[in-house]
Amino acid sequence: MVRSAQATTQPVVPTGKELENLLSPVSISDFLENYADRKALLIKGKSEKFAQLKFDKEAFFSSCNRFGNVSDRLKVALRMEEGEHENYEAIFPFQARNLFENGMTICCAGISDANETLAAFSEGVRLSLCVPDLRFNSYLSPHDSGFNLHYDVQAIFLMQTQGKKNWWYSKEPISPAPTVYSSKLKNKLSIDELETCVLEPGDVLYLPAFSWHRARADNMSLGITLGIKGLHNQPLRDAVDASPFSGDWPYQVSQPQLDARAVPVEGTPAAVTPYLQQQLKDFQAYVDNLTEADLWSAWIREVNQPKGPVLPAHPVNLMRNNSLKRSKLFPVNLLPTTLEDGSRGIEVLHACHRAVFPEANTDLLRFLLAYEEVFIAGDVPKLAGLPESTAWLDYEGVLRRLATMRVLEKIR
Repeated sequence: MVRSAQATTQPVVPTGKELENLLSPVSISDFLENYADRKALLIKGKSEKFAQLKFDKEAFFSSCNRFGNVSDRLKVALRMEEGEHENYEAIFPFQARNLFENGMTICCAGISDANETLAAFSEGVRLSLCVPDLRFNSYLSPHDSGFNLHYDVQAIFLMQTQGKKNWWYSKEPISPAPTVYSSKLKNKLSIDELETCVLEPGDVLYLPAFSWHRARADNMSLGITLGIKGLHNQPLRDAVDASPFSGDWPYQVSQPQLDARAVPVEGTPAAVTPYLQQQLKDFQAYVDNLTEADLWSAWIREVNQPKGPVLPAHPVNLMRNNSLKRSKLFPVNLLPTTLEDGSRGIEVLHACHRAVFPEANTDLLRFLLAYEEVFIAGDVPKLAGLPESTAWLDYEGVLRRLATMRVLEKIR
């Protein structure tokens, strides 16, 4: 993983407002109910909407250079017939500026891995949508440069930061969803069947997965694309990986040994039928015992794993008279775990941060996560029903670590 060398005076971390700012003036609830995975959404914004990202052409080249001699992050789009871009060629960061000035579109995959500001913004959107992976790609295009008609296998937010770009896109994704990449699909929509728009700085175009689209730069264009790279069936995969059928430890009995000369060309050998039937029976029993809670736990655990640079937490100092409140920025995951000394503990995951507590703190943690009112730090024992003999130092560490993880917000 490439870590950014960008200097900042304060750690850049998600605020919990990224998705709201991205969609404004459309509300998050309106987006999720009416557009997400359903139909395209064009949001016209003010030119300064993405000013806080400080991302222009020079920031693009600077971010690219942080990948050093890595050649798998940058590609140049090669012009084909009728001005279409269909092929890509990997390049090194030091080649990017010269190729752009010679009329080539430069594509940088995962540029947020080399830029803390973009990383914090993308992580805020990702965590707010509860998806496993979402990062920025960026496209710097000279005049009349763009891509041929295609669809992506994930939903995307197209954000214009500099210049203009003409877009053609379908209102809705292909139904039913295709099982091949767009390059292999013969029946494509014609340009006349597509919606059109011009993205200018501050504009956003959301396209569900499998939505046709095509683009052309108007003079120079710099855009950043948030791709929702959710892993299909990830919760079920994780649950299966946690089953007795996975891992290094052998499950019950080994596979039967066969005489290769007696194995039929088609069909299942009679000698292995009982073994395979028992395997299926055992696996079906395991799946039958899985619950939605098991799958949700696997889902949210994956969401809370950091993607891109690991973003720092803000250290927080607390006193008894400080006022605190549950922040509810992002989902929290509580998981049983084993401490280094072999004792049982509980793991807290929130916004890519992790803390492990002794099992004795479980009730206190559950209370703090459920309590919705502002409270005084020194009043926690009384509010949580702890013994009267509970000293400040017995629970101050729990409060401080939750505040550092931004699970709790210090009001004053």
